[in-house]
Amino acid sequence: RDVPVDRFATASAVNAAFRQVGAVLGTAILVAIVGDPVSLAESLRVSDAAYLFAALASVASGAVALGLRQKETSEEPTATVLAAAPLRDRASRLG
Repeated sequence: RDVPVDRFATASAVNAAFRQVGAVLGTAILVAIVGDPVSLAESLRVSDAAYLFAALASVASGAVALGLRQKETSEEPTATVLAAAPLRDRASRLG
């Protein structure tokens, strides 16, 4: 949202790439944890371990998200500002 217009496509692609890598790694780790249980008791044990991993990964990602800080914005217009420009122009013409 706060990326300069000339870098918006790159920022969107990087965001999508990180999201996809995270999904792939998370799925691979869960499959490695679950493995191939041979009994019901083992299935319950590994499902608890998988649930614990998912909970810890969620807490870790939340901590990382809380640690993100918004950088000082430059004077360059952002994609959000440019997208809102036609609405402002239309509103000023209406009254």
